[in-house]
Amino acid sequence: MLLNLTHRLTLNHYLADEILRLRAELERLYNNLSGSLKFQTLEGQMEFEITGNGRGNFEIQGEAVDRLGGGSRLCFSFEAFDQTFIPQMLRELAEIEAQLTG
Repeated sequence: MLLNLTHRLTLNHYLADEILRLRAELERLYNNLSGSLKFQTLEGQMEFEITGNGRGNFEIQGEAVDRLGGGSRLCFSFEAFDQTFIPQMLRELAEIEAQLTG
């Protein structure tokens, strides 16, 4: 049981770091409205790229895999969302980070 708890705490630490980096990069992108951010989980089960056009519009492309080493792959893209969605994304990422570290 202790080993399981230690593994879970370690996993939460890595997840929290990933969420922290994602939130920081998303905030930078929101402030600049241009450029891109690339995100990939440590295990490679999810990766995506968000690109801003400099006028407040963004697109996202990525993929998710249901298990390590293969399995089903979901490719996704949203060709247009605007900057008004990002503050809520930032709040939700902060909540996830707090749950992982709390």
